[in-house]
Amino acid sequence: MTTGSQEAAQLLAGAKRLVVKVGSSLVAGGEIFRHDGLAGDLASWPQSLVLISSGAVALGHRAAPQLSKTTLVERQALSAIGQPLLMARWEQALGGANARTAQVLLTPDVTDDPQRRDNARATLETVLQAGLLPVVNENDTVATDELRYGDNDRLAAQTAALVGADVLVLLSDVDGYFAADPNKDPGAAHWPVIPPAVLADPAAHVPEDKSALGTGGMRSKMEAARLAVEAGIPAIIASGRGRGPLKALARGEVRASVALLP
Repeated sequence: MTTGSQEAAQLLAGAKRLVVKVGSSLVAGGEIFRHDGLAGDLASWPQSLVLISSGAVALGHRAAPQLSKTTLVERQALSAIGQPLLMARWEQALGGANARTAQVLLTPDVTDDPQRRDNARATLETVLQAGLLPVVNENDTVATDELRYGDNDRLAAQTAALVGADVLVLLSDVDGYFAADPNKDPGAAHWPVIPPAVLADPAAHVPEDKSALGTGGMRSKMEAARLAVEAGIPAIIASGRGRGPLKALARGEVRASVALLP
């Protein structure tokens, strides 16, 4: 095992509650919904778990390609079209493993306002106690450019703090943090433990690299990791592709980058 995989495995072994976030690229690829993919891991995970799932806009655009993603109102419409499709994919994938889901849509004013934050926390706790898997997404249909999380990485960090998670896991199509974009530089160095200087100021160290399918990228994941660590929650950045990616991560079999508490 590499240092990053060892650290990730140790964090997951001691975690009683996880928040796991998946990006639009994973949702669009579809393999995470297979019984031997991430969905199978989520359905059989023994500890308490909350899922943050992007992908509503991407699925909405597939269903209504006549709408573009260039304006706020079109993105809101695509989200409205894609959100039920996204939930149907998760319900179908998890239902086959006798797991049920519950949809939770949040906006920043929910986690910023004390009363709404308490209400959201109570809802999530009740869903978890009932044995269901909460699937959380930003409520893009009513969010504005002035009042939105901006990407689900930050939402994942806020939700992890909201529910008192032990670990935040950010899954995407790359297996951690690299010194340069591995798609452009195959020899880019992989960092198993995120350097404190990078974590303290991601904007100064990580280039903007938004996904073509979503609004995030490595910088947003590092920002989310920073928020999580500030809340006392370590974070793991890893790939969500392949067979049983979360369980492989827990066994220390795959590469990852971790943001540890100081």
